[in-house]
Amino acid sequence: MTEPEKKQLTPTQQLRKLQLRQELHDSYFHTDIYVLPKAKRLQHLVLHHAKYIPKIYVGADQGFNLKETALDGIIVCMSMLNVCNRDASHVLSEHFMRMAQGSDDRQVHVDRLIGLLGTMAKIMEDIDHMDVENPLQQLADLAGRAMACYMHLFQPNIDLSDLFNAIAMRLYQVECKSTFYDMHIAKIRALYPNLEL
Repeated sequence: MTEPEKKQLTPTQQLRKLQLRQELHDSYFHTDIYVLPKAKRLQHLVLHHAKYIPKIYVGADQGFNLKETALDGIIVCMSMLNVCNRDASHVLSEHFMRMAQGSDDRQVHVDRLIGLLGTMAKIMEDIDHMDVENPLQQLADLAGRAMACYMHLFQPNIDLSDLFNAIAMRLYQVECKSTFYDMHIAKIRALYPNLEL
């Protein structure tokens, strides 16, 4: 795709492409998790948040990179939306509007993430007890809220093109470690020749 064609994509179209890219990444490069039942996949993804959010909160670890951790959080949120079978652009639209009117204070978004993580953990616990109504919808909404916070932490006035380039690079860093990288990427390119990898 040429640079002018990239700029013609609406934010909704960009998010849809990113969501597909994430689904393909998970299905080819994280098969051990991808084949699990939905509840187990979601539990795994919530545990990723449990790893990232304290790092962001403390923020003083040696070698800590806020942008990289926020980017990983965005990627995990996209995976959660895929597991929940929800369109990222629909889930995110209201959260973007709320964020635009919200605070630029980093701590506000960190505090929100802590609260969201607690709610995600409660839903996962309730799933085990068969005591939750519509968990996929609830988790998709929480993933959208968390994604908006992570996006703000990644870049306060988010430029979607910058974000998508950063995500593509991050996915590549994981994918190129696979013994079957060339074979998987060739399959994806054959299926989706216009998808940027």
